[in-house]
Amino acid sequence: MLSNFDAAVEAALIRKEISSREIADENRSGQRGNNFELKNSNGKVVSRISMERVEQLKDPEALANAIAAAQPKVQVSIEELEAEEKKRKEEQQEQIEKAKAEREALLNTFKERGIKRWDYKHIRLDYKGRGITQEINLLDIDGERVRGWSDIPRISKWYR
Repeated sequence: MLSNFDAAVEAALIRKEISSREIADENRSGQRGNNFELKNSNGKVVSRISMERVEQLKDPEALANAIAAAQPKVQVSIEELEAEEKKRKEEQQEQIEKAKAEREALLNTFKERGIKRWDYKHIRLDYKGRGITQEINLLDIDGERVRGWSDIPRISKWYR
C-alpha cells in the first residue's frame, strides 16, 4: 500500500501534471478538504487530486492498471499505413470505374430509346470595330480553321 502522498504523485504523473516525482515536496503537500494538494518546494500548488482517486491508487493493482491505461497506444507501422492507403486508392478507383460504367449504361439506354444528346461546338469569333459598325469574322469551329462564312458546314453535317 502506498501513502497518500505517493498515490497523489502517481496520479499527477498519470495525468501528466508533473514530469517527475521530485517536483512535489512531501513536507509542503497535504490533504485539504476533499482533495490532496501537491505543492512544490516554493509552496505553489502543482496538482489537486481528489481523495477518492488517491484511495483508489493506493492499491498496487489499481495503480498498475491506471498506468497501463494511460500509456500511449501502439502506433501503426509504415507498412500498415501504406497498405491502408493502397486499399483506399483501389476503392476510389473502383468507385470511379463504377460511376463510368453507370454513365455508359445511361448513355446506351438513351441511344436505345432514341433520346438525343446534345453535342456542343466551340465557335471562336473575331470582333472588329465598335458598336453598330462592328464586323464579326469567324476564326474556327472546334479548333478547325474556317476561311469565311461560306466554309461553315451545315448543322446536319456536324452531327453525322
